[in-house]
Amino acid sequence: MAIEATISVHGVSPLALHRTRAGRQFTETLDYVSGSTLRGALADAYLAQHNMNAIDPDFNDLFISGRVSYPDLWPTLPGTVTTLLPLSARACKRYGFDHSRSVSDDLLASAYQSAGGKELCEEVVEVDKNKEKRCEADLDRARGYLSDLATKKPLRLEYRLRMNVAIERSVGSQASGFLFSHQTVQTHTKNEENKGTKSRLLFAGAVRVESKGLLEKLRSLAPEGASLSIGASRTRGLGEVRIVGWQEGAALSSTLSDRWNEFNKKAASVGARKEKKAFSITLMSHLILRDKLLQPKLEELDSSDFGLQPNLECAACFTNAIVVAGWNAALGMPKPDSVALCRGSVWLFEVEEKCENETLMQLKKLEDEGLGERRVEGFGRVLACAPFHYLCNEVSHE
Repeated sequence: MAIEATISVHGVSPLALHRTRAGRQFTETLDYVSGSTLRGALADAYLAQHNMNAIDPDFNDLFISGRVSYPDLWPTLPGTVTTLLPLSARACKRYGFDHSRSVSDDLLASAYQSAGGKELCEEVVEVDKNKEKRCEADLDRARGYLSDLATKKPLRLEYRLRMNVAIERSVGSQASGFLFSHQTVQTHTKNEENKGTKSRLLFAGAVRVESKGLLEKLRSLAPEGASLSIGASRTRGLGEVRIVGWQEGAALSSTLSDRWNEFNKKAASVGARKEKKAFSITLMSHLILRDKLLQPKLEELDSSDFGLQPNLECAACFTNAIVVAGWNAALGMPKPDSVALCRGSVWLFEVEEKCENETLMQLKKLEDEGLGERRVEGFGRVLACAPFHYLCNEVSHE
């Protein structure tokens, strides 16, 4: 069984984490540090410390052998646990997270309620001093993160647009007529409780290693306070992050068994069949799967694709595809594009009650080992019975 340790970093300078290849005049940034980026930054730091010796056995163990899986680092605030909103999440189309009661999940409702989930925002707003009314705006897909699931408090990141002039490499001066811009993630966010102040933004994720010895090697390579360079425009002052610390243990306090029970309580309350047990599989990172012809598999996934017993009934699903680009720093060339199912995609399956224990063991293995290709770079991480699906419809208490 793999050992998990959460690594947290803080941006010393803004980050330009290109969502697509930088071949356009404007390039958007990701709102997280991908596992590929983290792995590359740590490998670069290792080579710098060991005189560019990529033949070293330790380098092979940490970056090539597949014995270490590097995670996506999600944005988070100190002392909080970030929740990724799945594709089934809904919120007020007009006011978004400002109407917290509108934040809901459509997964169970779409499977067990004939009319689906609620379609209008039910937030009560004040019209004047003596009159109130319901918002009744349409609900739309909610994107991003929650910094607190209980109160549905969103994590709002700050972005800036940065303009640059391209450099002519042959002469080392600016190239005439080559102006471009890209988006950057700032190092702090607005403090929702204390207006006018800012909170330090961290990026955190759980590294998975096969042994304690490997974990110690990794921690000695990247100790608390060490600096790494990530993303684009590093020669222009962007992309410096500092390691805040390491914390061993799983990020979730609840066990799979507890989540399973809570999920089925919620499913029963919205009309699930008593003779069946329901469970969800939510992607925590992009998933690259291929069919027998080695083509990307993006539609009609069944239970066997997740390593479960075949022919389980899929009661609902919310999925989307994404093109994943990348850069190979060692070769100085772009990586081939990969087509993947995007993180936040979710499936709802049903299983016979007598198969509950077998299914729980299979789901535990799926969570521990992941699924699909490029798992070393954080792809294919999943979570069964994610708390968002059974907690988000509860009324928040301020």
